[in-house]
Amino acid sequence: GRPGRPPSRAALPAGPQRFGEYYHAHLLDRTRPYPGVPALLDALAPRCLMVATNKPRRFTEDLLAGLGLAGRFFRVVAGDDGPARKPDPAHLQACLAGTGIAPDRTVMVGDSPNDVLAARGAGMPSVAVTWGLTPREALVAAGPTALVDDAATVAGLLGVRL
Repeated sequence: GRPGRPPSRAALPAGPQRFGEYYHAHLLDRTRPYPGVPALLDALAPRCLMVATNKPRRFTEDLLAGLGLAGRFFRVVAGDDGPARKPDPAHLQACLAGTGIAPDRTVMVGDSPNDVLAARGAGMPSVAVTWGLTPREALVAAGPTALVDDAATVAGLLGVRL
């Protein structure tokens, strides 16, 4: 389409592919780890860290590599890997599959209501962080186990120091 004019019906099927190409080409233009997150991951390194994201795998892998975070995680489950996406708890259960780690011995740290709802459905406590794109009120409404404003507070809740 053009400004002020929607795309034609014939152009709609190509939209997701074109968006994906553009997004992938510009994935790291302005993306940076949130303050304190690399240090938090370092502090948690002896633990089994995993990523559960609704992003497709090709974006996820390139993001983690481009941010210098690849290789820090035992498992990465992307949105196109499994039977379901968050808020379905099956997404988090796919992370734990074969690890022998019980859900109640796991903590979901996330920035959206979908993270909180998936954790609740999987029987995990959840820590909602306020530094993402979701308004604080929406996180509160989702009912996380804890709501935090910075990486140091997450560290304290998880028993490590930055």
